[in-house]
This record gives sequence, C-alpha cells and structure tokens, in this order.
Amino acid sequence: MPPDDPTLIVAQAYVEVRQDKEIIKDLWTDDMKDLGFSGIDDESLAFFLLHIVHLKHGNQEFEGEPMDYTIIDKMNHYEAFPALRTGPFQEEEGTNLIRGHFRAEQNCHLVSFKDGYFHDDMMVFVHYSDEFGLHCMTSPNSTQYREILANPNVSILLEQRETVSQVIIDAVATPCACIETKKKLFHDRLPTRGIATPESPEYGLILFMPRVVSLHAVSDPTPKELYFPPTKYDKDIALIAKAAATHRQCYFATVSEENEVHMRMLGATYCHPTLGPYVVSRYTLRKNKEIAANPSFAIGLYDHVTTDEYVIEGHAYQLHNRMIGHTIFNDDMKLVGFTTPDDELLTIIRLVPTKTECINVMKAYGPA
Repeated sequence: MPPDDPTLIVAQAYVEVRQDKEIIKDLWTDDMKDLGFSGIDDESLAFFLLHIVHLKHGNQEFEGEPMDYTIIDKMNHYEAFPALRTGPFQEEEGTNLIRGHFRAEQNCHLVSFKDGYFHDDMMVFVHYSDEFGLHCMTSPNSTQYREILANPNVSILLEQRETVSQVIIDAVATPCACIETKKKLFHDRLPTRGIATPESPEYGLILFMPRVVSLHAVSDPTPKELYFPPTKYDKDIALIAKAAATHRQCYFATVSEENEVHMRMLGATYCHPTLGPYVVSRYTLRKNKEIAANPSFAIGLYDHVTTDEYVIEGHAYQLHNRMIGHTIFNDDMKLVGFTTPDDELLTIIRLVPTKTECINVMKAYGPA
C-alpha cells in the first residue's frame, strides 16, 4: 500500500516467470546481491511479469488486460485431484513457530477467495492462544468473513521487514459461533474496533487450522516448510473428489422457505483443485432461490459398480463471476443446455462440506 495512503490495493492478475537477459539488465541493481544473486548472468535469476486483470483501490475499481484464457486452460489440465499428504508431519515444530510469532497480536495479510476462486487480500489482526490456536476477529458482515464462508481456504502472510523474512501459513478458516469461545478470546482492544461485548452481533470469530507453515528469510535461500496432518475439511474434500470421479448422477436436497426438504436429480458433482467441489445450475431455477435463503444442502450418490454410497452435507454458495465459467466449462454442461461459458444463466454453486460419509453397501448390508 502507498505510504501516504493507508487504503489497501488489491490486484487480480496472472504471472509469467521470465528470464529475458535484456530486461534483467534494465532491472538489475546491486541490492540484488544482498538477496544472494551473483550478477545479471546468474542462472537462478528470474523476474515476474504481472498481467493486471482487475485492480481495486478503496472504493475505486479499474479493469486491466482481458483475461488470457489459454493460461486458465493450462491451469485446468489436471489428471486427478491432489491426494492428501501422508507425512512426515512437523506439527509440534510448526505450532511452536506459530506460537513464537503470533503470541503477540500481529497485523497480517489474510488472502481469501473472492467469488470463491479469485484471490483477495485484506489486513487483519491475527493472534495465537494455546487453547484455541490461531484466530482473528472481524465483522460477520465483512467481505473477508463472507468470502471464507464460501471458500474456507486462506493464506496468512506476516511480513518482518527488520529481518527481511516472512511467515506464510496455508490454512483452513472456520467461522466460530460458540459464545463461550468468544468470551474466552474477547479482549479490551475489541471495543475500540466496534465490538463492545462478546455478545455483539459485530463480533465474528474465525479460527485457523494450519496445513503448512513456511518461513522465508534472505539469510537462508531455502524456505523452511513445516507440514501438519490433513484437516477434517481436507478429508471431506478428498471424499467428495472420490465421489465426483465416479461421474454418477446424484440427488441434491435443499430447504424451501416453508422449511420443507426439496430433492432433485443432478447430472454430476464436480471437484476442481482450486475452486473445490461444485455443481452447476440455471440461475432462474427454484433451488437457486432456496440456496440464497438457506444455504444448507445434502447430496446422495450411489456407485453401482463399487456399491459405494456417498452422503455429503454442508452449505452451498452461488458464484456469478463470468470468468469462473471459463475455468470449469466442459462438454457435460452442453448436454444440459449451456452453450458457452458466458451463458448468463450458468451459475456455479460451490459446496462447503460440514459432514461426509462413504459406506460400501455390499460390505455393510450384503451377505456375510
């Protein structure tokens, strides 16, 4: 952010990694030797060329270059959803690193996902407690709180300019509504931020479950990365990815305004490495209106080949950004009437699981 303007600038962009020698000559300064580079002919020296698609500065928004969808196509050429990490884990060492840096409240960058897919960056105060771990407070009406509801994947960045180092935490964020937890974490600085009491409707508490903690320092060119065991959320996503890979039709249940359960068939459930689990729908359909009023959903899916039965429960959030359509559009969607990714009726419904279950029917109920 500019030193004379405290308003955060957030740019959505894609990056090219380049090593053009002529450009490196123009960019080179002797300060780069302090970062470990020997000179302009250093083979490890590269630069990032940023292509700005959209920029936000306070209440002002600016459009940049059109999105290069060939870049998105390259990102989407994946063979399988990433598997859960199996170890080794350094949970104790990682927790100690977090405790050492966040025992005192720190002002950090919190990177969440705008529209469930595109990075967004805001400044928040992050704190660590031995009982509840890493957490922050924000209004339930804030942008970051709403973004985390729709996609709990976040990254926390703590800059330490004195030591030219940074701590980066890849984590799952979970809004916490427990009043007892809120009371225990309430402190005397919150009233100055508009949160008068633990019962205040403006008191939104977010807990972070780390996946990876990285320490980057100029003094050590190799980042230190400490891994934690998979979170419940990651295990739920892995199970949904397994269900989606069956390419089976599923039952999708939502709750009506009359508090009645409505069930219908869907062609498929999908799971994207960045977007996560989702289904697609027409914006005008009844289920979209029901999800807008009550995000609770349930999915039932049966694979008759393996006799595995999947049950998924959670909250659903509708994403309307047209660029997301280009990242997930496939031939299946043409079969249900969507002609292009820019179809105005195409709505992506992102699924945030709270409970998943897989039962092999033959083993559970079949002959002994």
